[in-house]
Amino acid sequence: MKNILFLTLFLVSLVFSGEGDDLINVGDISFEDVNWNDYGDIFYSRRNIQDMTSKGQAVVIHFYTACYS
Repeated sequence: MKNILFLTLFLVSLVFSGEGDDLINVGDISFEDVNWNDYGDIFYSRRNIQDMTSKGQAVVIHFYTACYS
């Protein structure tokens, strides 16, 4: 009985492990940073989360799902 239970749980875990999207390496996420100077000029720069955390900067990540029609 115990072996059947373990086999069933193993098979169910295999089925559900294939569901969903590919995993994301958080360190590889980059974004475009926007800064304004005193004259209102906009400056864009590309930043990487791994670079920021290695410098001791705090990072807050918010994941959301966008729906497209």
